[in-house]
Amino acid sequence: MPRAVILTALPVEYLAVRTHLRGLQERKHPQGNIYEEGKFLTNGQEWEVGIAKVGAGNPSAAAETERAIAYFQPSILLFVGIAGGIKDVAIGDVVVATHVYSYESGKVEKGFSTRPKSEKSAYGLVQRADFEVTTKEWLQRLSSKPMPEPRVFVAPIVAGEKVLASKDSEIFQLLRKSYNDAIAVEMEGYGFLRAAFAYDNVQAIVIRGISDLIEGKNDGAIEPEEVRHKKASLHASAFAFQVLSKLHVSESLSATNSSPANSQSSQDELDMDTEEATAPEYAPNDSNTTSENNSELMNNNTIYVERPPIEANCYRTIMQPGALLRVKAPQMMGKTRLMYRVLDYAKEQGYETVDLSFELADSRVFQDLEKFCKWFCVFVGNELEMSNMLDDYWQDISTCNHNTTNYFRKYLLAEITQPLVLALDKVDLVFENAAICTDFCRLLRNWHDRSKRGDRYSRIWQKLRLLIVHDTDFYATLDLNSSPLASVGMPITLPEFNAKQLQDLAQQHGLTWNTAYVERLMGLVGGHPYLVESAFERIKHRDITLTQLLQNAHTAAGIYSNHLRQHLGYLQRHPELARGFRKVVTNEGSVKLDSVLTFKLQSMGLIELDGDTAKPRCELYRKYFRSRLSGYY
Repeated sequence: MPRAVILTALPVEYLAVRTHLRGLQERKHPQGNIYEEGKFLTNGQEWEVGIAKVGAGNPSAAAETERAIAYFQPSILLFVGIAGGIKDVAIGDVVVATHVYSYESGKVEKGFSTRPKSEKSAYGLVQRADFEVTTKEWLQRLSSKPMPEPRVFVAPIVAGEKVLASKDSEIFQLLRKSYNDAIAVEMEGYGFLRAAFAYDNVQAIVIRGISDLIEGKNDGAIEPEEVRHKKASLHASAFAFQVLSKLHVSESLSATNSSPANSQSSQDELDMDTEEATAPEYAPNDSNTTSENNSELMNNNTIYVERPPIEANCYRTIMQPGALLRVKAPQMMGKTRLMYRVLDYAKEQGYETVDLSFELADSRVFQDLEKFCKWFCVFVGNELEMSNMLDDYWQDISTCNHNTTNYFRKYLLAEITQPLVLALDKVDLVFENAAICTDFCRLLRNWHDRSKRGDRYSRIWQKLRLLIVHDTDFYATLDLNSSPLASVGMPITLPEFNAKQLQDLAQQHGLTWNTAYVERLMGLVGGHPYLVESAFERIKHRDITLTQLLQNAHTAAGIYSNHLRQHLGYLQRHPELARGFRKVVTNEGSVKLDSVLTFKLQSMGLIELDGDTAKPRCELYRKYFRSRLSGYY
């Protein structure tokens, strides 16, 4: 899962950023800093986003930026907040900084002589922001349409330690004379970008909302200051999340692997030499070959490798009246692809089907059970092309679960003539929100139980077949005595691919591999679907050879660096898991762990069990984590 960090200076900025995240949890740095971390779901991708309030001023921003980078290990870094307008802009406009000048830099003799210094935002992020200006999609992230419509500028800004309140001030005259292309002024951007510059694998950008104009800064005649600050903060954060929504893992890592100059690892990754840090060009004479006839036949939406007897068991279960099928596994094991396979089978049987991903619900829905249940009912109805009839079936005196049950029994299920397979994807997002988790899980259990009661309503509930898909990674933070949906329905756990299945997958990617090549790759990553498919994609597009991939895989220059850093960051935030996993990766044989640690590390996909003992899921994990967890005892 990709990770971003957003820094702010003021509480109003922090709160504006916070509204775009769900499942927020408090994080405490060893030095005492209090952060929060939540999830941002967009375009089929889930981001982990850390947020921090760093206070005003460039020195503070620089220090706190370094600390946040070390703690969260992000690939994307944003500073989001308010600024004063110098020229061209109006209150509520957004400015994306191409670069930030430090107007404090200079030499004092009889007068002050500027020696301009500046730091640039990451080129790729600036280009993405510049494109988003033209689409105006970011306005849809605001809760209401602002009038007049705010504009977005991509331009230089300046930063210093002084609050400017007049165009007659010496500082303002200095800005107009020496930094006349800057359109806004603030106090943290230069320090922020200066600190981020030291990290080759982090891309950083500054995004500001205009809250004041230099002339009339303290004039509250039009709008009070707090209103202007809130408006500017909301606009800046909305545009920042629009930019983030259009980034993908491959984009966010481009700075890491784009050139030999950027391939030097951080100090904790010096187990590779200089040659390993450079990703050479694809070697045409390498003996793994690409099947020209097949290379463009498949894409990620059509590629599928069966893992018998899983598919047959799913098909058989979903045909049973009132079925509840639970597909669970760590992230990126192919759960969603299996879900769509089952839905396709159900359609062939003439069943109605609805697939609902909880990524489509915004954070406000997850915080209120009534909003969540109404959204759930309307979504399913819309997918069945049925009108919204909540006003006819929702009774304020009844509970949310009772109203939802009535809506399904009396309306949605009553109107259809065929069984309905309702596939719920990313249900782990529900599990992470205490405000709705317990009640919603009880609702699903109750519906499944109603189909088996043999009463007058059982027949209508037998029409409903539930397919629930969720990650198991969240088990690592769960009270194991209160696991959601435990012991209900038919559980399906996805295993890794075997050698034959992996060879089939390679062929679907247009690669003609013999057994020897398959075994070489499996020797490093096993049959983990995401790890092997990432390798096939890179090799298919001639970005890298198998030999080069195997040499660099466990380093900062390897194709798995982001995946590995995400696991490392999580372990560092949960020292008890880090200590347990260190025992596993530093021992050449299997290790016996505490049963709770064993369950949690297995749920994260980091270990596999050999009887009562544990060993690393794959050799890649052993190589990467062995040195990085050496300090955990």
